[in-house]
Amino acid sequence: ATLLSLRMDILESFAQAYNQQGNAELAMKAATQSLALASKAADKQRLLDSMIMLGRLHLQNNNLSKAYQYFKSALPLASEMGDQQAIASISMRLGMAYQKLEQHELALQHFNQAAGLYQQLDSLSAQANALINSGDSQLVLKQLDKAKATYDKALKLAVESEDPYMLISAHVSLSELALEQGDLDQSEQLLTKAHQLASQLSAQSIKAETALFLANVFIKKQNYSSAKLMLAEAAPEPDKLAAYLKRKHLALSAELAALEQQWQQAYQLEKTANQLEVAELNDTSKIQLDNLQSSLELQLQQEKQQELHFSQQTQLKQWLWMSLMLLALTVFALLLLLSKQKKNRSGALIQLPQWRSFTELVLHHHKAKTQGHLLLVMPMQTHALLAKGLQQVRADLEALRASLEDRKST
Repeated sequence: ATLLSLRMDILESFAQAYNQQGNAELAMKAATQSLALASKAADKQRLLDSMIMLGRLHLQNNNLSKAYQYFKSALPLASEMGDQQAIASISMRLGMAYQKLEQHELALQHFNQAAGLYQQLDSLSAQANALINSGDSQLVLKQLDKAKATYDKALKLAVESEDPYMLISAHVSLSELALEQGDLDQSEQLLTKAHQLASQLSAQSIKAETALFLANVFIKKQNYSSAKLMLAEAAPEPDKLAAYLKRKHLALSAELAALEQQWQQAYQLEKTANQLEVAELNDTSKIQLDNLQSSLELQLQQEKQQELHFSQQTQLKQWLWMSLMLLALTVFALLLLLSKQKKNRSGALIQLPQWRSFTELVLHHHKAKTQGHLLLVMPMQTHALLAKGLQQVRADLEALRASLEDRKST
């Protein structure tokens, strides 16, 4: 298992390295082998990573049909695993696909969505990438002020993340904005900086791309000799370029040939470039992308519903706890009140310890039909009542004595 895991790691690294060198064929081969091993080992995380890698490679080469198939398989797996990073990556690549189809409004939606997810994940480099792509679509839509603000934000994130690839991309995009605004010198400066960074990284595909951008600027500045040098540097072997770079190389070569009045060569180069574009972007790819978009939107909607449900459950639990606490406090207060009342009643009974004997005596006299007197003494009026009781007793005795004397006399 350890060797299998190590082999998958190596294959993934080779796939990334070949892709950076511009060797798409070997990159796909390594990624396909990694996918097969991940499937055999039932390793969901590596399976997901390999599918996204293959989707990215096919997308990069404008093979949207195959890219769609891999992203379609990766999306439910990413959902099952709760992998927000993977979902953001798929959304990002879907934006790139719509960008290739010149549907920039849809592309912007997906780029903004990806940027938001990457921000939540605190992934500065990935967020910068999403913003750069978003700015590219804004640039095509002639939203120049928005594009400038987006590029500046992306450049700041790229500097913070210290990611040289994002720095290159930010400089290239800012150069395109300068070109749109007619500032050829500023565009050339930015591209030269980007090309130098790419050369230091030995990333052949990125180096070729920056060289092609420079060739375009040199053509516009009518510096045809420098443009030819950049085209040669970009593609010593044009057929080995990735599809999107190959098409760009053909288009620029055709433009340069036309400017030098080499009409036949220009026609053939332009024709080949157009054929590549038509073959890559067809109606089937558009339909499949729409299906993937629907799947992704459904997935994100389900996640929002789950988050809402979880929030409601949490709120309900909080209310239940609060209710239970209030109920417990109420019961405790009632018990405390009853306990105090019981103590008060107990205290009153303690003040009359002979009450039981008294009631038994009253019952005894009642049964014997014996007359008696009840003397009630209240603590607050003890002396006054005793005095009054003695007066009454004396009066009764005097009456009795008078009655007895009358009987003697008769």
